[in-house]
Amino acid sequence: MTVAQLSTILLLVVTSASGQEHTVRKPLGAAISCTTEVPAKTCTIASGTFRAAQQASKAMFPVKVLLADERAFQQESDEEKKRFDISARSSSPALDNSKSLPLTPFGHSILFELGENGFISKVVICVDLFNEVDVEQLEKTQGHARDPKYFDRNSAMTWATYVLGYVDGYYSSRMATTLKNPNQKVH
Repeated sequence: MTVAQLSTILLLVVTSASGQEHTVRKPLGAAISCTTEVPAKTCTIASGTFRAAQQASKAMFPVKVLLADERAFQQESDEEKKRFDISARSSSPALDNSKSLPLTPFGHSILFELGENGFISKVVICVDLFNEVDVEQLEKTQGHARDPKYFDRNSAMTWATYVLGYVDGYYSSRMATTLKNPNQKVH
């Protein structure tokens, strides 16, 4: 090898190394995962959609997201209700508002879990929300289609936006309550 070739190789190595030194990776946010029964394509697309929501919000950034099949969602819901019941029984008769389960009209498909600090720490979403009925298939089989649903990206985006708004609203409400009552401890 000639000196010119060695110099060129060294220059390329130094240039690529220095370029890597200046690369700043943005943190991804809390974990987003799927249960094993969620189809891989649905998991990939929906996870990306919820990752974008996490990146857009200070309140949503630390919230874990679990995209669950119907059975796993029901298990998560049952476990959260048990934890809440145990917590309610161990607390004083006048249960603190900050420890109550966040209620939504979509409780059958979206579960918001509170962390130790009283803020939402985890969201469990039944992926059936992301499905759309294939009307053509239903018409062809006279309403007896074997699996008349399919994944719809727009539905995933709609629900990610809903969850983002709910988490942001809950966070803002919780912060306002804390500011109004500075002596109140944030749980």
